[in-house]
Amino acid sequence: MKTTHTLGAICTTSLISVPLGTSLTDALHLMRQELLSCIIITNTQGEPEGLISEWDILSRAGEAPINDTIVDSIMSSPLITAHADLAYHEGYHLLLKHNIRHLPIINNHGKAVGLVTATDFITHLGPEYLLDVKYVDSVLDPRMSFIDESTSLSEALATFTSRKSHCLLVGNQDSVKGIITERDIIRVLDDKIPLTTQVRSVMSSPIHSLPSGAPLEVARNQMMEANIRRILIIDENKAPLGLITRNDLISGLETRYITLLQASVEELNSRLAQAKSEVQSARFAQALERVAARMLNAINTSTLLTESINELRKVFDADRVSLLSINDPSFTSATILYESCSDEFRGALETFPVLNFTPEMTLQIKKIIDSASIDVDHDSPENQLHSVYQYWQIQTIFFAPMHTGTELPALLSVHFCKERHPAENSETRLLQEFAAYFSSALVSQHLKEQLNQDILKREQTEQYLKNILNTLPHGIQEHNLDGKITFSNAAHHKMLGYEEGELVGKYIWDLDSSPSLREKTKTRLAFYLENRTPPETIEVRKITKQGQEIDISINWCYQYDQQGELAGMLSVMTDITSSKASHKALKASEKKYQSLFQSASDAILVIDPQSWKVCEANPKASKLLDVPLEEILNTEVSQLCSQECTSLKVLKAELTDGKKLFQNQSYLVTKKGQHMPVEIFAQELTLQDAQRIIISIHDLSFQVDAEERLRQSAVVFENSLEGVIITDASTRIISINSAFTRITGYTEAEVLGEKPAILHSGRHSPSFYNAMWEELRTRHHWKGEIWNRRKNGETYPQLLTITSICDTHGKVVNYIAVFSDLSALKASQQALEHQAHYDALTGLPNKLLLESRVLHRLELFDASHRHLAILFLDLDHFKNVNDSLGHLAGDNLLVLASERMKRCISKEGTLARLGGDEFIILMENLQNIQDSALMAEKLIQQFNAPFYIADQEIYVSASIGISLSPQNGHTYDMLIRNADAAMYRAKAQGRNTYQYYSKEMTSLAFERLSFESMMRQALNSDGFFLTYQPQYCLQNKRLIGYEALLRWQHPTQGMIMPDKFIPIAEESGIIIPLGKWVINAACNAGSKLIKSGKSFERMAVNVSVPQLTKGNFPNMVRRALETTKFPAHKLEIEITESFLMGNEFQAGKVLSELRNMGISISIDDFGTGYSSLSYLKKLPIDKLKIDRSFIQHLPGTPEDRAIVQAVIALGKALNLEVIAEGVETPSQRDFLADEHCDAVQGYLFARPVALEKLLSQ
Repeated sequence: MKTTHTLGAICTTSLISVPLGTSLTDALHLMRQELLSCIIITNTQGEPEGLISEWDILSRAGEAPINDTIVDSIMSSPLITAHADLAYHEGYHLLLKHNIRHLPIINNHGKAVGLVTATDFITHLGPEYLLDVKYVDSVLDPRMSFIDESTSLSEALATFTSRKSHCLLVGNQDSVKGIITERDIIRVLDDKIPLTTQVRSVMSSPIHSLPSGAPLEVARNQMMEANIRRILIIDENKAPLGLITRNDLISGLETRYITLLQASVEELNSRLAQAKSEVQSARFAQALERVAARMLNAINTSTLLTESINELRKVFDADRVSLLSINDPSFTSATILYESCSDEFRGALETFPVLNFTPEMTLQIKKIIDSASIDVDHDSPENQLHSVYQYWQIQTIFFAPMHTGTELPALLSVHFCKERHPAENSETRLLQEFAAYFSSALVSQHLKEQLNQDILKREQTEQYLKNILNTLPHGIQEHNLDGKITFSNAAHHKMLGYEEGELVGKYIWDLDSSPSLREKTKTRLAFYLENRTPPETIEVRKITKQGQEIDISINWCYQYDQQGELAGMLSVMTDITSSKASHKALKASEKKYQSLFQSASDAILVIDPQSWKVCEANPKASKLLDVPLEEILNTEVSQLCSQECTSLKVLKAELTDGKKLFQNQSYLVTKKGQHMPVEIFAQELTLQDAQRIIISIHDLSFQVDAEERLRQSAVVFENSLEGVIITDASTRIISINSAFTRITGYTEAEVLGEKPAILHSGRHSPSFYNAMWEELRTRHHWKGEIWNRRKNGETYPQLLTITSICDTHGKVVNYIAVFSDLSALKASQQALEHQAHYDALTGLPNKLLLESRVLHRLELFDASHRHLAILFLDLDHFKNVNDSLGHLAGDNLLVLASERMKRCISKEGTLARLGGDEFIILMENLQNIQDSALMAEKLIQQFNAPFYIADQEIYVSASIGISLSPQNGHTYDMLIRNADAAMYRAKAQGRNTYQYYSKEMTSLAFERLSFESMMRQALNSDGFFLTYQPQYCLQNKRLIGYEALLRWQHPTQGMIMPDKFIPIAEESGIIIPLGKWVINAACNAGSKLIKSGKSFERMAVNVSVPQLTKGNFPNMVRRALETTKFPAHKLEIEITESFLMGNEFQAGKVLSELRNMGISISIDDFGTGYSSLSYLKKLPIDKLKIDRSFIQHLPGTPEDRAIVQAVIALGKALNLEVIAEGVETPSQRDFLADEHCDAVQGYLFARPVALEKLLSQ
């Protein structure tokens, strides 16, 4: 390849520059407008000071906003420049040497005249170069950086700088949708496109591409025609293989440059051969041969040139020969490199090694250099250099210009001092040959010096880099394709606990902590080498020489040799063992403090001090400001309140003026006009590398209200009509009000420091006060009536309220007692109450008191499950007494009659007079309906004896009507009305009798008496019998026990179920002998089943409340077990919740005695009662049985499911077995199984069967 191009010939001369101080935004706008990849920065004299490229702008934009940046701060300076006369191959060598992409070209005066980039080299590439390189595959770069099309511009900028890439491909290894280049970033920044924008909106698409194997000339033409810098090379499946850039097109120039030097030497040798044939002079030929031989065999260039110059002087028979090196582009001086002189004439090398040229000499030498040919000059008085020639005694001088391999030429001069020496053609040609030899020698010397410098610099750089690598805190590791470590720095050795050099030669998997990890590392390396996947950060676990496992983060990249072949991998390793632990702790801390931020009781706002907009706010801020949280964010802080609110405006003004801290109490006015007292605290802090202002707003409304209430309370305290005592925790009086003195007679001075015990009346027992203090300790409050004593000794009733005041830790610090004098009130209340509630004639409760008691009993009815009876009694023919004996006699009769009736009334009953001769008897807690009939009979019997009034013997009788609740009504009026109706029915039946409200009720009362008689007969004649229903484990369907069920086979009425006769048995007391019979029968059946070989765990027997509360039930059970030889641990007693209601002590005693015998306890029909669940953890309960009423609707409604789920969960939580009764469908069974119910019984599994059938199965 032969070319005469210089940098001045190929450079772009339309140079655009900007002066120092230009803003970066203006510079990038100009670059975009002119389609420039860089721009020159000049000083006031127009000389280049620096250069900024697209990459410089991109790098700065990735770090910080560029709005306020000037070009001076990011320009590359000082500049690497080249002279316009430099050969363009040497110019490319400069680009490579300094790793730059733009080379400013200067003229002889140092002014910038142009710029050389890769485009200029491509434009002037010769076709022979493209034919040599041929295909795109030889220059493509397989390293590609991919990003997703949804990536934001800010993330893309970070990727540019972190990967040091000049372009990013949008897509993946399979498909490329577009490309983002430096020029795209310049366009984005110039258009001020938000950096949150996704790259799909700004990428260049479609991307220019060529198939693998395409000629390089095609790539060059496409780049030039489309004015693009990159082309994507794809395979047959259109998958990306790599990129080629304009720089890649000219990457072979360096090799071409070396080839050029070799060609020059070869051409020189060729010319030598030609000269030998043309030059006939043996002397010239021998001289040329000697010089050529020296050049071919020379080891030292300096010796070569010294000997050759001596040879030249002798050949030419000259007086002086000098080899000069021009020192500057202006040709103002030169340095004598080599010189040979005859003995007659002096030389200049020792005395004047540097020759300063006169202007005339400068012009002459420029002319010679520009001509690039031999110049011969003779001295004469007219010669402009006459004085110079005279000084050096020169008559004739030959000049031969030479290239040196540098930017500055050299000059070979031959001096003839004795006489003028006309130049012959042979001499001229010989001098040209010598000049060519010397040029080659100088170039060779320069190249050798440059090479030595490069080698020295490389060695220094390698040592410098090695020193750097050994001082880096990160581990650096290099390994070959086999995984063998070829380099490891000091930090890597220290990290793994090895001495320096011990790791070299090991395999990378030798450092893994387990065999599985070693195999994983081998597999990963093989995968990377086969697929050439892009480098990625990985985390691995290694083991140190001491056996400690550590976590390491590895960032790695591929390494290529000089031929571009993959040679190994380079890894940067960081010990993240502690950082991972710290990161975990930091996450926990962040979560904790985020939780505190979100749950803080004060409103918290995080403000950007530049815009004063809200960056973050907690829920309390939304609540306090009465503004939705999403509306608070990004709102200027002073806009969060009403316009009339100045609190936040003052805060903003003070912090804007430079204050770092603000605290103030004022009123905040919300946008809805609500005024609230607040305390505002603000401080400027650095959060996550950003300045923020934290504002905390504390609502003082409660404090202000409390202070106002305290002031009001003080007024109320002093002016209250009730007495107030305040004591300390030890009950010593610390304050009283004036009402205390007025009521008790004690002054403040007399009671301060004393205890309230000075007021004790002595009318209350110690147990009264113990109960009062117990309630104070548990509930911190007590209220009741109490008798106290005044200072004068008088006792009086008080209505007293005591409250304990506790601190934040629950410790009592004060007691407050408020009391009022009830003396007068008590007296008047007693008189009024008696008048209001009692009959003036008989002293009996009147209608008002009767109604109150009836209503009270009706309210309690649902909890007691007992009956209430109203007996309406009317004296027969009372009117006759009044008419015949007068009203006074009638009143006496009423008084005497009431006295007789009182004898029949129990303490729980009420005898009241409605008026006239009508009386009402209220029977509470009626256990048996027939008890009301018995009462009616007793009352009627009271009138069998005569009354003696005014010496008259008077006989009267009574008619009684009976109504029952709930059967005959749920209200007072209904019960009275129905009893009245029943009374009139009794009169209609002939008087002196009683009637129930309905015939059915009357017959039922008689039927009940008959039913009791039949039950007693059945008990004595074996009319009762037991059946047994199996119980199963729900999980494995295993039989676990039986429940004994009582049945009554009546001779005439047939089978009578327990729900009909058990209540009567309980009310009549028959349940005691009947229950005893059931226990004995069930135990006997259990023994028979055991003897027959049947396997079961439990025999369950239902027991009623009267059985447990009357008699000694545990002894009765013990005797039954002893008699039947039935094991106690197989007996299960089922009780109802009603037994436990308000009777925990007795229940616990009975159940504990049964448990001690080994008997299991089960609660039957669980969930239907109303008692507290606390008994489940207090009493010895083993099993819960879910009532059939909850099972029959399953899976049913969510409420049904929730009840059953709750019972099962409760049983599991208390470690109790749970069994469900009445299971009749598969869906019920499946639901219970899903909820992990333990056991079931019901028709779905087995019906109750007789003992005989069980024994026969």
